[in-house]
Amino acid sequence: MTVYAPRRQGHECAARGCDVQVARGMLMCRRHWWMLRPSMRDAVWATYLDGKGILSDGYRQAVDDAVEYLAAKEGIASLSGHTTGEPA
Repeated sequence: MTVYAPRRQGHECAARGCDVQVARGMLMCRRHWWMLRPSMRDAVWATYLDGKGILSDGYRQAVDDAVEYLAAKEGIASLSGHTTGEPA
């Protein structure tokens, strides 16, 4: 009898400090995704769907911008170690 280990189907939300598991193919949990400005969500999708997906520089920049925006909104320290205030 062969026993198969369950395959991990998802990953943690991309927002800093969030440990919510999200489905494969999703960037963030529902809460954090909808905290983003519509223009940021649009940028993530547009760069993901441009044919290069997660490998494109545009996608990585859009994700970095989204993660930084959420960190600022939630008062979490940026990657440089500084706590940012409420974003404009």
